[in-house]
Amino acid sequence: MSNYSTITSISESPKNSELIYIGTDDGIIQVTEDGGKNWRKTDFSKIIDLPNTSFVNDIKADLYDENIVYAVFDNHKYGDFKPYVFKSINKGKTWKKISNNLPDNTILWRIVQDHVDNQLMFLGSEFGVYFTNNQGQTWNKLKNGMPNISVRDLAIQKRENDLVVGTFGRGIYVLDDYSSLREFKKENVSEEIVLFTPKNAFWYTEKRILGSRRKASQGDNFYLADNPPYGVNFTYYQANKYKSKKEIRLNQEKELEKNKKEVSTPTWNLLESEKNELTPSVWAFIYSQDGNIVKKVKAVNKSGFNRISWDLTSESKNIITKDNFENSSRGNLIAPDEYSAQMFKQIEGKYIAVSNKVKFNVVPLKQGALKGSPYNVVVSHWNEVSELRSKIYHLSKQIKDLKNKSLIALKAYQRAELVDEKINMKILSLREKILELELNVNGSSIKSKVGEQNDYPRMRDYIWAASSYSTYGPTKQHKESLQNAHTLYNKFNKEYESLNQQIKPINNSLNKINAPVIK
Repeated sequence: MSNYSTITSISESPKNSELIYIGTDDGIIQVTEDGGKNWRKTDFSKIIDLPNTSFVNDIKADLYDENIVYAVFDNHKYGDFKPYVFKSINKGKTWKKISNNLPDNTILWRIVQDHVDNQLMFLGSEFGVYFTNNQGQTWNKLKNGMPNISVRDLAIQKRENDLVVGTFGRGIYVLDDYSSLREFKKENVSEEIVLFTPKNAFWYTEKRILGSRRKASQGDNFYLADNPPYGVNFTYYQANKYKSKKEIRLNQEKELEKNKKEVSTPTWNLLESEKNELTPSVWAFIYSQDGNIVKKVKAVNKSGFNRISWDLTSESKNIITKDNFENSSRGNLIAPDEYSAQMFKQIEGKYIAVSNKVKFNVVPLKQGALKGSPYNVVVSHWNEVSELRSKIYHLSKQIKDLKNKSLIALKAYQRAELVDEKINMKILSLREKILELELNVNGSSIKSKVGEQNDYPRMRDYIWAASSYSTYGPTKQHKESLQNAHTLYNKFNKEYESLNQQIKPINNSLNKINAPVIK
């Protein structure tokens, strides 16, 4: 508790070490301009709109102009919970209130100024954090995970542009990279989406902890906090959520009910249209320097500030089938280079650009001790491995489908009205060849169940040996393994094509002996 003999705040001007401000608990601000030899006293009773019983919670010299100083006051001990934040442009001789649109009953505790933009400032209050990017003309509340709790201290980590928030008994919160707030100006609010320039991203392969993810085997008591997502982290401001037809209709009906007006019943055509509508969504398009789309990143369709991340991978080249088209899939890491991003809305399936385009760089985290392959060669090898792996997976699936077709043909022959042993032998022969091809491609499932090795390397063995996710680049063994996998794939794919051509004539023959129709 205050006993009216305490310096509660002190601030040295970063522009002039002789200029020092102190605030006390007895309603006084003291200023020295000669390093403490002489002091000038400012009585609160001379400050307009400030009760003379106020307590100086914080005082901060401006980082850019030695004539400017800010002070935060508190008068709650006298039942006054109003926000008091003031600014002086003459070293504390006169003061002007800059609380403006801050809500009543909001005690203020701390104020800090951005080290890059002199207009950007943060306030710690009894109910969360506020910021201004016009030196206090207007204040905005920071939400998105910051609860309405008492914020007693604020600090800025300058290298990372992080705002560190100390609360009263509720832990510490960190706003990672608030630099987007420097670009957020009043004139931007009218735009549909404002995309802010991100930090450059470091290019590297992530390491697994003890060979696993998260805590691995370090025990439940081992504390581990999340790092920012790997890759490029984008911040954007969306003016309004893009609503579906159903949402728009329900909002209109709610407004009519509120105004006690008649609500009409929606037509069948409208309900059918709502059911078939593609949900409105927001996307970030990532472009290479030559203007090609590298990746489309699904974003958050929500008004206000939002954040998404791109993990530096390209679009997946995996073959899309009816069984996997809804599964998320990622490509390989892209090469270090300059890239750009732009926000799009997807309405009725159509992509429409709704933001500015921003540029950023992807740079290597470090240079290896040994000279590796050029980055484009490294990425090209990754892509070639992924493409071949996808082809091998698809070939395996095609062989399985062909095997099922041969079984269906056998069943159809069993139900045929006529008997033709030549057709039966053709089906059995085809099935034997398919099983042999399946064994060569996938290996023995019997041996795999008991952990027994195959007698020869499979395509998957070679493709596994060719997989190099080191940024150093492919070695001689990687390249040879990839070539071996290519050779086997070409051989087995030709065998499959030959066998696949035999199934149609067999089905035609089955029709001639009045077998059931095969679809």
